[in-house]
Amino acid sequence: MAYELKGFSHTFPASTGLKQYQLVDVNSNGRVINPTTSGVVIGVLQSSGTTGSTGRAGSTDSGSVQTVGWGSVIKVIAGTTTIDTGDLLKADTDGRASTSSSTSFYFGRALASVNSTSTSAQIITALWAPGGYPA
Repeated sequence: MAYELKGFSHTFPASTGLKQYQLVDVNSNGRVINPTTSGVVIGVLQSSGTTGSTGRAGSTDSGSVQTVGWGSVIKVIAGTTTIDTGDLLKADTDGRASTSSSTSFYFGRALASVNSTSTSAQIITALWAPGGYPA
């Protein structure tokens, strides 16, 4: 069972279609979004996620404010079955964790392995320790 130790958190307006425990980035409007192909993230969505309406007609307000956490030990959605304890982790464009390569930005290290053949929303524990690109 995954666990977390609360670190820092902040609330942001959010785009729709985000899921609890997915990795997120922030756009130039200050809105929480899915990570881009660079894999750079600001944290993990701690609140329940976003669905449905994008807010009032003609407004850029999504109508949803979500809590993003970072630092310490986090829960994160696994995006692959090949994560082992100790692996460096990166974010894919769906906000799921996968193993990091020498050309991808990493956000932390796995503290647990994926123990299932199904990656559909399996939550694992990770140490939040962004470090750029591995050598």
